[in-house]
Amino acid sequence: MLFRSNNVQGQLGDGTFNNTNSPVPVANLTDIVQVAAGGTTSLALKKDGTVWAWGNNVNSQLGADMDVGVSKVPVQVKNLSDIVQISMEAYHGLAVKKDGTVWQWGLPLNTIYRIPVAVSNFSGAVQVSAGTTFSLRSEEHTSELQSPCNLVCRLLLEKK
Repeated sequence: MLFRSNNVQGQLGDGTFNNTNSPVPVANLTDIVQVAAGGTTSLALKKDGTVWAWGNNVNSQLGADMDVGVSKVPVQVKNLSDIVQISMEAYHGLAVKKDGTVWQWGLPLNTIYRIPVAVSNFSGAVQVSAGTTFSLRSEEHTSELQSPCNLVCRLLLEKK
């Protein structure tokens, strides 16, 4: 996986703070199935269902319970497994587990979560999207015959 960017917060994940116009590999990550970036923090979802983060951590965006402001290399987001989809914005990350539960970390509302916590009263999610003032999830609704009908987006979190 290659990234190209300004690198003042280590968001390239190459172990440096060097800016580059040429793509550079992220340190020690393989088998990546999805990436997400928000502000100066980056996420990667590995094929094994684990999530890795690097870059800015001022509001615990790395989800790794670390007392550092930045990480120049990927660190594993704690307490997440069986993840199927991720999203990141400047202040918080979201993940969907295989069982349809949604997990959040960083600063999604007015509380900082140093490690991921489940979003209460939400299940059946298939996708999430982290936004600066709100986040969305989509869920698959089924008819009485349990066949897929459509995807419905619902408000997940709303920042006040």
